[in-house]
Amino acid sequence: MGRENLNRAFNGDNVVVELLPKDKWKRPSTEYLDEEVISKTQFGDNEDENLVISDQDRRALAKEAVKVQGKNTSEEEKTVPTGRVVGIIKRSWRMYVGQIAQNSATQTQISTNSAKNCLVLLMDRSLPKVRIRTRRAKELTGKRIVVCIDSWPSTSKYPEGHFVNVLGEIEDKDAEQQALLLEHDVEYRPFSKNVLDCLPKEGHDWKVPEDLNADEQIRQRRDLRDKLICSIDPPGCVDIDDALHAQKLPNGNYEVGVHIADVTHFVKAGTALDQEGASRGTSVYLVDKRIDMLPMLLGTDLCSLKPYVERFAFSVIWELDENANIINVDYFKSIIKSREAFAYEQAQIRIDDKSMQDDLTQGMRHLLMLSKKLKQKRLDAGALNLASPEVKVHMDSETSDPGEVEIKKLLDTNSLVEEFMLLANISVARKIYDAYPQVAMLRRHAAPPSTNFEVLNDMLRVKKDLSISLENSKALADSLDRCIDPQDPYFNTLVRIMSTRCMMAAEYFASGNFSYEDFRHYGLAVDIYTHFTSPIRRYCDVVAHRQLAGAIGYEPLSPIHRDKDKMDLVVKNINKRHRNAQFAGRASIEYYVGQVMKNNESAHEGYVIKVFSNGIVVLVPKFGVESLIKLESLGDANTAKFYEDLYKLSFTNSAGIHREVSVFDKVDVFVKSVQDPATGKRKAQLVLK
Repeated sequence: MGRENLNRAFNGDNVVVELLPKDKWKRPSTEYLDEEVISKTQFGDNEDENLVISDQDRRALAKEAVKVQGKNTSEEEKTVPTGRVVGIIKRSWRMYVGQIAQNSATQTQISTNSAKNCLVLLMDRSLPKVRIRTRRAKELTGKRIVVCIDSWPSTSKYPEGHFVNVLGEIEDKDAEQQALLLEHDVEYRPFSKNVLDCLPKEGHDWKVPEDLNADEQIRQRRDLRDKLICSIDPPGCVDIDDALHAQKLPNGNYEVGVHIADVTHFVKAGTALDQEGASRGTSVYLVDKRIDMLPMLLGTDLCSLKPYVERFAFSVIWELDENANIINVDYFKSIIKSREAFAYEQAQIRIDDKSMQDDLTQGMRHLLMLSKKLKQKRLDAGALNLASPEVKVHMDSETSDPGEVEIKKLLDTNSLVEEFMLLANISVARKIYDAYPQVAMLRRHAAPPSTNFEVLNDMLRVKKDLSISLENSKALADSLDRCIDPQDPYFNTLVRIMSTRCMMAAEYFASGNFSYEDFRHYGLAVDIYTHFTSPIRRYCDVVAHRQLAGAIGYEPLSPIHRDKDKMDLVVKNINKRHRNAQFAGRASIEYYVGQVMKNNESAHEGYVIKVFSNGIVVLVPKFGVESLIKLESLGDANTAKFYEDLYKLSFTNSAGIHREVSVFDKVDVFVKSVQDPATGKRKAQLVLK
């Protein structure tokens, strides 16, 4: 759109845009323009199969726009609609993190006794510099600082703002982590006294009452303390939301239970504690810390379904037949006592150990058998099995410094838990929608427009004689299964990663805002869905718990969750917070991967995922990073030739050897971490071997 046509609008502002005349539309550039765009991939949550939205490909947008105009010539398809901002309805200004521009600081120090103007480079490179007045420019140089924007006069090239505070030196770990949270608008300050006053007075000594007839609500709970319940989570998990059990019934069917932390027993609607949880929307998981949605007393103690202690839970229990068909389902509040808290690998080892024949292990084997049948049913219905380049950073237990990076490994027990959490979410969604058809808290995932896959499909056709079908999710899933390269097992994963970026984003919504047909969750291939299974870390689940409690007659539903306008505000906020948390988590991994690679160049395998006239973009699975390798670092730019229709770049390297690189090629690269001179951020730098 160009800086001039942005008309002083900031990324995130609510604006009015005027579509420019067709003769002002432009042909998309074949050059890579903005390095920051690459790292802005959106990641979804595990239960949604990492379903994300990609940057709409420019050529695909152009084609769609031309179709709307009723014309579709090959030349017109190459133009991109352009527009200009003609009005700003609502500003999105917040606190921003940046650093004093070096030349700006030097120029302002002519007189140290008076305030001078200087420019601040923001960490988000899509935003303009900010002009502030300060006497401390020299002192603040080389530090991460926080600024606020006050105005942007029409006569000024830059917005005007003021200095707020210093976070610390650039590359200081604490300063960088604070900057990350501020940049992604994550609330990380300690909980206020008003919030903490809502917690149980007994504190850590709180226990399930011995007298189960103490009050009406406790009398309504079912005592499941005799059930062989356990939890299966990532290693070191302390905020345990869910636990499971299974046992074979005399009739040959199976009783399967999902038991979820009863957060709403402690978090009552409308309290300061509830309002804080609603505002934060979600817990945020960084490499070295967790920013809690609820105070630690609840999240890691009283609500957490820790083993060997009695806890309140909200249970969903099914009777399933041998083929995992639902015979019946029941919902109720309960009291449980988990027998064990397993990490995924521990549970897998126990299930695989044939010498273990105890009832708890047998229950996990029943769960695993049934989960495989549930998964196959989903896949048969068209559920997508997508992928993202997920990595785990190992931290030194003594120094908290990053040690090594590895690709996350998924075991059968990961899928075991996921399948029953999905089943619980689907069952609860049906129940709360039946009870509250206008305000049920649900989650939807729209089908992607075919234009989203246009470029990926063209790449597959040209380079591999393959294609992705888009008639429905089943066709898409089946065609992804067919995208294989017998010579390279990773190729299918690569295509799934690239397909993930072509998807739409899943979103929370109140049921009254859409027709039932639009409730569908495309990625999971189900007609209705919600989030119920993680109330410690997601506010959506808290609302779903309250609505389910109302639906089964346990307690009246708060007017807050009956009011459609209020529910619309809730879902708008949690969609924003969910997205921000994903970005913050990803940025944390990028920061620590950068620290691991700092001054430590090493050779790794990578894959070309984009080709431009001025370079190639390579993904390195080992680190989950991708970066542009510029043409000038590949060889002689004057001899290079870009074949746009073939997604290929040919060049002569520094050794005088002619090379050709195409999309999907496997390449060897040197990976190291470098500091961006403009923003001070560390990023991966790749060099083609």
